[in-house]
This record gives sequence, C-alpha cells and structure tokens, in this order.
Amino acid sequence: MVACANCALRGLGRKMLSLLLKCRNCFCDGKRECCPVDVPVPDFSKIDEEMKRLEAQENAAQRVAQVAIGDAQKVASAARKGLHVAHSRLARLRKQWRLLKRKEQEIFNDGCEDAEVLEVLKDMEYLNQQIASVNAGAPAEAHAVD
Repeated sequence: MVACANCALRGLGRKMLSLLLKCRNCFCDGKRECCPVDVPVPDFSKIDEEMKRLEAQENAAQRVAQVAIGDAQKVASAARKGLHVAHSRLARLRKQWRLLKRKEQEIFNDGCEDAEVLEVLKDMEYLNQQIASVNAGAPAEAHAVD
C-alpha cells in the first residue's frame, strides 16, 4: 500500500493499493486526481524464483509419473502374459478332463458288454450243469448247449 499526494499532505496513512487508480480517501472525497507518491517498484525476483521452483517440481513430478506409467505398463503386460498362460493351461486341463471322461465312458460301456457276456456264459454254464446232472453218463467236457 502506498500514499497518494493528497493523503500525504493531510497526514493520512497509506490507503492506496498499487493496483487501484484512486485511494479510499480520494474516492470518498470525490477528487478527480489521485497521484500516488513513492510507488515502489515491484520485486519480481521472488516471483521468478518461486515460478522456477514450481516448474522444477512439476518437471520432477512429471518424470516420476512417466516412470510410474512405464512400470504400470510393464506390470500390466506381465499380467496379460500370465493370464494368457493360465487360460491356455485351463483349456488343456479341460480338454484332458473331457478325454478322460470319454475314455471312462468307453471303458464302462465295454465293461457292461463284458459283464453281459459273462452273465450269458454263467447262464450257459449253469444250464450245462443242469443238463449234465440229468444226463449223468455224458462226459464232463461235453457241452450240451453250444
């Protein structure tokens, strides 16, 4: 804040901001002119230093962000590769499981056929024993039913 010429003559304190055209006293008194006295030259060196400091911090933050983005992309790429490997393995395991189930069904079906053949053979054996018991004179190796 600075004083204007009128305020300085009347002994009033500094009432004028450096950004305004009139001080408060001149504005309230209705004076047309308000000439500042001892207007200090603004010191931009501190502002420049602060701007340079902020710019350096911004650049550093930007570099850190770029490194983080690069690291995140590498992690994402590795995760995608791992996911692909896991899906491939899962597909292989499912295929093997289906093949084993199919093989199990074939073995079961073949076993059922074998069981049916065994059942028929047992029935034939029983029938042969019955016939052999009726015909006691027949040799043991002779089959009554073929």
